[in-house]
Amino acid sequence: MPLVRINPNLNKVARVAEHTNLLRDFDNFFTEVSAPLYNRIVRAENIEFPVDLYETEDEVILEMAAPGLKAEDLEIGIEARQLTIRGKIVEEDVEEDKERHYWMKNIARTEFSRSLNLPENVDFEKIEASIEDGILRIEMPKVPEAKVRKIEVKAKNAKKAKKS
Repeated sequence: MPLVRINPNLNKVARVAEHTNLLRDFDNFFTEVSAPLYNRIVRAENIEFPVDLYETEDEVILEMAAPGLKAEDLEIGIEARQLTIRGKIVEEDVEEDKERHYWMKNIARTEFSRSLNLPENVDFEKIEASIEDGILRIEMPKVPEAKVRKIEVKAKNAKKAKKS
């Protein structure tokens, strides 16, 4: 970065403008240098894949976008009513590909964890999980007491009208 000489002939407004430009240049330089490291640290700790959580008549369903992950990359557990999804995005072996020179590296290849509290009406013993086309699907059947029950309404024969 070149040194800037202050011109004593400039008025005070012009001097402030020169300093402002210098400070802006320094700020831009610092941001460009530190951003890749900062982004890697922040992103590694705060990975959150989008989640849909909804219920049907018989079950509660969680769908989570998990692009590129396989079943062996994921671990799902339940403690009390808290469902925890853990996973690992594996770092590619850089030793094998020495010709790779990144221009940008935004994919956080690290471990992640996501926890959600589940409703009480889930049968925790019958939960099933599957992954297909980058979507993790966890199906959680409701306990029988929580399922919507339809009660049939029966028509009783009306009393026959008295004949006169």
